[in-house]
Amino acid sequence: MGREGYGNYDFSEAKELLLNNVQIDHLIVSHRDPVKRMTSSFVNKFLIRGEQGLVLPEDPKKLQKFAKSFLKTFIALQRKEQDESKTKKRKRKRVNYAKAVNKLSLKKFILTITHPTIDRNDLNGHFAPQLANKKQWNLYNNIVKYSKAVYPLRVESFDEDLKYINQSMGFEDFLPEKKNSTRLPIEEWTFSDQPEASVFTLADLCSKKLVPKSASLKQLLTTNSNLQKRFKNTFKFDYQLVQHLNHLSNSR
Repeated sequence: MGREGYGNYDFSEAKELLLNNVQIDHLIVSHRDPVKRMTSSFVNKFLIRGEQGLVLPEDPKKLQKFAKSFLKTFIALQRKEQDESKTKKRKRKRVNYAKAVNKLSLKKFILTITHPTIDRNDLNGHFAPQLANKKQWNLYNNIVKYSKAVYPLRVESFDEDLKYINQSMGFEDFLPEKKNSTRLPIEEWTFSDQPEASVFTLADLCSKKLVPKSASLKQLLTTNSNLQKRFKNTFKFDYQLVQHLNHLSNSR
């Protein structure tokens, strides 16, 4: 899991439950705001490695396999766009991960995962919507219908939601230790809310010792209507999911 990254959800198993008319007693649905989740994925998979404080562009060999796979997709799109502006096609080269990772920025990362030619089902789960299409959204709603109780578990209100789940299911108060928070490599590094932090390449971020926060991407999307439209369209069903979970929470 740690090296490969988790895959997309296996909805086939859930579909089997529905076909067999299985009643679900307790359904817990986890969710994270798409802007925050994608910012976190970019930072922790391409810039710094969580608890280790490892600066990945300085040691590309430490990139996880699924991150390297994404870089292949990123470079392929870059080359295709360059080739379309030229009459002469160039020979394909192997991806140099050391060069590729330094060319990537949070903005380019978002442009890649929201590109109209990308099949979101082919993306690793770290870089894809929770619900990629209408079919998965409909299946989720059918699972909800077969569930006696549905509990939201939102990252933004994790402790509160988990406390309610514990109480509702008769568990003792259980709050897991938080281990997946982003840790700065050294004291000179700082987090940035500024939109330009989302435009800086990883090489620039390393040079300036900056880590973009989700507020940086949020501001960039606000000032770039086309990119914002692409992002919201890509994560359309994730936003519908959070609306549903918020409704369940407000109905307690």
